[in-house]
Amino acid sequence: MKESDRSCDEPPGALQDVGNMPAAGPDGQETPIMSACSSGSLVGSEAEKAERQLLRLHRAEQHQPSAKASPLAADFARLLDTVDAEAVPRIRAELDSGLIFRQDGSAADLRGIVYELLSQYDRDRVLARIRATCRSPSSEKPGLVVLSDVDDTLLPGKDVLQMAGSDRSWVLDGRLYPGVTRLHAELRS
Repeated sequence: MKESDRSCDEPPGALQDVGNMPAAGPDGQETPIMSACSSGSLVGSEAEKAERQLLRLHRAEQHQPSAKASPLAADFARLLDTVDAEAVPRIRAELDSGLIFRQDGSAADLRGIVYELLSQYDRDRVLARIRATCRSPSSEKPGLVVLSDVDDTLLPGKDVLQMAGSDRSWVLDGRLYPGVTRLHAELRS
């Protein structure tokens, strides 16, 4: 049986195993990691609100001057713990492919948030939650990974020497070229 087919009435198993997680958070308080089958599941509306808030904060990153003091990073681990298990793969996909760039050109993607902005404790929480809720891709169905240059491909490059690119046909405020997000979404589907 696949982990995704398990019922939450079944005894704890691989979905509950979160690895070498610390028993307490930085403040000394215990912070349980919610898994797909954790007891005391949240009311759907609370989990849905957390998912909407997380995605809203992600979209708002495009208005942030830089990653410093990111509201998304401040609440990311807590919100991800709050959403339903089924929402984690959706959130992961959105953050991996949402093509959100801050005003300084830095990407607000999952890797950057987890490895550059979160504390070690929150990083461990987030990675454990992802590991517990996201299935590995099937080896029977090959996948597609879209790799793309950024400068003059997703958005105009902007540097004084124009080494990053020289296209000036579009605004230089960090917005993506029209249709780029749709193109990447179509390639992924």
